[in-house]
Amino acid sequence: MLLTSTSLFAQNYQKIHAVDSPVYRAITALYIAHGMALPSTTGPWSEDELLLMLNRLDPEKLKADEHATYNFVSETLLKQSSSLDFSLHLNLEAYGHTNTEDFTLLSDYIREPNRINNLIDFDTEMRITDHLYGLFTFSLGNAIINKTEKKYPGGSDLVASNFFGKTAFSTNVPVVPPAELSDLNFNFPSRSFAVFGGKGWSVQAGRDKLSWGPGESGNFTVGDHIHYHNTVHASLYNKSVKYTFNVSGFPNPNEYYTKDFTEGWSNDHAVLINGIPGWPKLDGINLFIAHRLEWRTLYDKLNLVLTEAVMYQDDTGLVDLQYLLPFTFLHNQYRQENSNSLLSLEVDFAVMPFLNLYGQLALDEYALPGESVPGIDDTALGDGLGYMLGVKTALPIAGGMLTGSLEGALTTPYLYLRSASASANDKRRPLNYVVATRYISTNGNDLYYDESFLGYRWGNDAIVVNLNGGYEQYGKWAVKANYMLMFHGTLDQWTIWDHIHANRAPYNQTTPSTSHAEDSYTDPTAASRNATRIMNAFSLTGSWNIWRALAVYGQADIVNIVHPGNIKTNKAITDIQLTLGISYTF
Repeated sequence: MLLTSTSLFAQNYQKIHAVDSPVYRAITALYIAHGMALPSTTGPWSEDELLLMLNRLDPEKLKADEHATYNFVSETLLKQSSSLDFSLHLNLEAYGHTNTEDFTLLSDYIREPNRINNLIDFDTEMRITDHLYGLFTFSLGNAIINKTEKKYPGGSDLVASNFFGKTAFSTNVPVVPPAELSDLNFNFPSRSFAVFGGKGWSVQAGRDKLSWGPGESGNFTVGDHIHYHNTVHASLYNKSVKYTFNVSGFPNPNEYYTKDFTEGWSNDHAVLINGIPGWPKLDGINLFIAHRLEWRTLYDKLNLVLTEAVMYQDDTGLVDLQYLLPFTFLHNQYRQENSNSLLSLEVDFAVMPFLNLYGQLALDEYALPGESVPGIDDTALGDGLGYMLGVKTALPIAGGMLTGSLEGALTTPYLYLRSASASANDKRRPLNYVVATRYISTNGNDLYYDESFLGYRWGNDAIVVNLNGGYEQYGKWAVKANYMLMFHGTLDQWTIWDHIHANRAPYNQTTPSTSHAEDSYTDPTAASRNATRIMNAFSLTGSWNIWRALAVYGQADIVNIVHPGNIKTNKAITDIQLTLGISYTF
């Protein structure tokens, strides 16, 4: 049952579809099957933009097995909407895993914690005139973070959860053990925003998940593993070009790193802060500012995407307005104390019907001709680069789409890392591409800061091979299998960036590294790392819309890690991780 008002706005197509939208997946599969370059990879997307993507397809040229997919998209996007809609989503989920000793942190799980559903989500959608749209969600469920765990002896606390750590079985139902009343989720909404838009343009302000790029294992500039962005972004688009300007805000590291810089740095930063006066105050700003240009060429066969981004940080809370100007070259505003720049280039090419070739290149730091060379000059900076190459396929079969991809990615050891000042010897809180999502407990006495890479989920110093395949009848059922093999070196998101010296550590290592001569913000034993960590992960996911708004879904992951903790003598560990759910929408 869907409760609506009676006033209709047939021309309001400003609703935003999330980055995991089945509508976008269906359009992408149709594009690949027809030998077209991928649709815009800058998500989320408005209904107006998705309709523009759909209109590039000629219904008369569709094969018999493609009509069901095309109709699913058109019926979803053209469905009559009301000026005020209310919908209630009930989601009952259960979680289990077998290794409660070694897999105790949120980062130990293949299925991202941000995909966990609340028991109840109550959505309010508003359409005001043809150009204004708003969404607010009230939720009842358990917080995904409710405690901390020491990952390393003598190291800092890292975020964990009773529901996915040392407990073999749990649910998303509040109060049901191991959940307690204090575990209620007070961190909603994860999707809430206002949209002002029209034909060919959209401005979204609020909280939503972002994803930039065609990657299956992740993307280099913005990955979809971040729980949400507090963001304002604007997009201008037509059939040939799209421009996006984005500003996202995150907690300043002063909130969760200590200011007592004894001997230049401190490894005891507080991820968990208990009570007053331990609570941090608003102390400066941390902004992700980026613009992204996509254009299509070669008769709809080739996409070129250029992204320029900066992490902007100021401890006083001041913002240089030059960084907020669209259609500028942000690198020209560079100040090492305040900004860290990143460039990325993405290309995808429709080789033939049913086959798309794509790639990504991220440039964080690189020695240009005439600059100091890592491993030769003591003043050199470590290269920060990311490479990705992959192929995608989509075949229409029996009213659905058979899809698959093979992808490889490599990130250098110093990608995303940077110090807080012009001196690499200054080990203060970093100005890097690691951001924190802040969570508050129900009792109001505890704060948790979950740090993760803004871009590629698996971060720096990694080689990843990802293979997947699946079949989906959109709006009905889907099944997908994924295998990932990762070789991860010793450097991670808490490694303190340093110069690459010629004759002393840290040396100019290649990916994957096998030693950690640098300091660490969280691990005082990091120097003992002496091996590449190897992870094999096999995942099987499925969903089935049984009847109208009733659906079941699940995911099973088998994870094996050789050299856990990057220690050669550590025994291999294995975990089986399960999620089962049932949902109904009123």
